Amino acid sequence: MFLQINQIKMKGALIMQCKRCLYDETIPDCVINEEGICNYCIRHDKLEKEYPNDETGTKVLDELFARIKYHGKGKKYDCIVGISGGCDSSYLLDFVYQNGLRPLAVHFNNGWDTEIGKHNITAICSKLGIDLLDYKVNVIEYNDILRAFMLSGVVDIDAAADIGMIAAMYKIAHDNKIKYIVEGHSFRTEGIQPLSWAYVDGKYIYDVHKKYGTIKMKTYPNLWMHKFIQWTCIDKIKRVRPLYHIDYNKKAAKAYLQEEYGWTDYGGHHCENDFTKFNYSFFLRTKVDINERVNEYSALIRSHQMDKKTALELLQTGVTCPHELVERVKEELRFTDADFDIIMHQPLKTYHEFKTYQPFFVKTRLLWYVLYKLDIAPKSFYLKYCFYNFA
Repeated sequence: MFLQINQIKMKGALIMQCKRCLYDETIPDCVINEEGICNYCIRHDKLEKEYPNDETGTKVLDELFARIKYHGKGKKYDCIVGISGGCDSSYLLDFVYQNGLRPLAVHFNNGWDTEIGKHNITAICSKLGIDLLDYKVNVIEYNDILRAFMLSGVVDIDAAADIGMIAAMYKIAHDNKIKYIVEGHSFRTEGIQPLSWAYVDGKYIYDVHKKYGTIKMKTYPNLWMHKFIQWTCIDKIKRVRPLYHIDYNKKAAKAYLQEEYGWTDYGGHHCENDFTKFNYSFFLRTKVDINERVNEYSALIRSHQMDKKTALELLQTGVTCPHELVERVKEELRFTDADFDIIMHQPLKTYHEFKTYQPFFVKTRLLWYVLYKLDIAPKSFYLKYCFYNFA
């Protein structure tokens, strides 16, 4: 029996909810222990211990930045920072610059940037005098990948954006002999997303597109395993996440960026990209009944940046997707109203029904453990992809 029970009513049934965050038994792989705490909160606490953001974290960052500067001697840039125009990547770009690094800003341009996102990228890069490399893919080709994912019936229709960004940064790092990719992820503000909500890997992208796409991928930078091994094990390119080691407060970061750069808030998690906004505010909510804000708010609750009462109140407020954006998706992905209606009502499929690298990740788990210890692969990747079930 649970010693402390926290139950909520959902669709007429009582289900167990974590006492601490918003996760409940409907969340994939969510296990709530006898104290009423979910395994996602427990994982968060383990990450807190491994990645301190106090004085110890400051020392870790000092050592990291010293290594980055050492490997960047004699080069124009000593690291790459991926930037989207969102809060995390914008703040990170400012942070590394203020700490004496010489970053090359890289933006993965898939044709769906919002005007706000473009403004934010330009504003911060221009004021800091940071070079920006806008990595463009052919829009028709990229939209064919998005169309394939929507036709396939899977949940993670925006998977190509994450893989494209990672692969683009590796490729640019390789071409410019840069040893460090600096990422703006923070588990304290972004959370720990269930794998079944957003699975991504290069083989998965290829297989879905092979089955449902019509245009050959030529400009899209897919992340193939042999290229990943070359970039990480031969080129020894490392991916690091400085926000793990600072007291990063999302609300304060936005206020700072607004004052310092005229940065503009885009109104929601990753809504600096229109297709991602469509995915979060319309597709996932309408077709799958997944509310991504549960993940984001749970992260903020765990890191004491939001209380649970406020989070629950915010969840009651709707996040609407503009009708014009839905119509734009239909037009650019070549869907008639009838086609779109079929997609929104077809049975769901999971990534397990397609070819992926996950069986390889699980079999070679020890390798990925070593790679995360060497800062070559993020720990979040190891925990998320190298186990079939997370507990």
